[in-house]
Amino acid sequence: MHRNETSQADPPREQHGEVPGLKICGPNGGAYIVGKTMHLSCAWGNLGHLTPTFSLGKTDRVMHIERFHPTSLVLENSPYLGRWMLYEICAFAARELPQVTVLHFALSRPLDSLGTPSDQVLARLAALDRIGAEATRFGSKGDAMHVIEGVWRPSPANVKKLADALANDRAELRLTPMKSVREASALGAVLRNRLSNVRRFLAG
Repeated sequence: MHRNETSQADPPREQHGEVPGLKICGPNGGAYIVGKTMHLSCAWGNLGHLTPTFSLGKTDRVMHIERFHPTSLVLENSPYLGRWMLYEICAFAARELPQVTVLHFALSRPLDSLGTPSDQVLARLAALDRIGAEATRFGSKGDAMHVIEGVWRPSPANVKKLADALANDRAELRLTPMKSVREASALGAVLRNRLSNVRRFLAG
C-alpha cells in the first residue's frame, strides 16, 4: 500500500494550500494499491478515474496510463487540465511507486479550444517535451482526433523538469480557477446579496 497524499516530484511545498495539488487514492478514498483503480480529485472536486496496468519489459517495469474517465469538471474546463493531471500522475509514480521505471501513456481526448488537430498535436508534444517525455507513436481516429503515445522515465533530470512544470501549472490554476468553481462563487455572491436585501426588508 502507498501513502494517500498530494503527489509531488520533490518540488518545494506550496504555501498556505494556495495551489490545488492532485489527490490520488484508491476506491472509497483509501490508499492507492497497484493494480486497482486510481481516483483523482483536488480541492475543487472529483476529476475522474483510471485503472493503470503494469507490465514487465526486458529491463523495465512499465506503468500504462491509457483510458481516463473524466468528470464534467474536467470536460468543461481548460484543456491544460489534462496536461496538469498527467504531470501529477508522473509525480505520484516517481514518489510513491519506485518500482516503476517507465510510464507509458496515450493521449487522445480532443481539445477543440487549442485549434486544429495539428495544433493539438503540437501542444501535446510541447507538453511532453517540458518534462523530458518522448513521443513514441502517432495515430489518428478519424479526421478530428489524433493519438499520441509517449513514455516518461523518472530520471533525476526528468524529475527536476517535472517539478518545474508542475510548479508553473499549479500557479496558473491558482490564478484561474475552474469554470464550475467560478460559477459557484458567482452564484454564492448573488444569493448573499438577495439574503441581505431580505434582511433589510424585514428590518424595516
